[in-house]
Amino acid sequence: MMRVARQRIGARGATVDEGKLLRERKGAPLLTMQRTAYDNAGRAVEYGRHAYRPDLYAFEPPSSTAEEVVTAP
Repeated sequence: MMRVARQRIGARGATVDEGKLLRERKGAPLLTMQRTAYDNAGRAVEYGRHAYRPDLYAFEPPSSTAEEVVTAP
């Protein structure tokens, strides 16, 4: 069971392969995300690197109270 995930969101230009897959030119701006999810014991159980076309993606961060915020080890 996942307990918490850490995400890093950024931007960069598309590679040739990404451009082909996303139907964009090389160097077109892309949004990026790296995500690692941890279980209750603090072990990494999921890792992903993603690239998105900014015109087809929206990010809506969760809203948390101080009591709901949990950090990974």
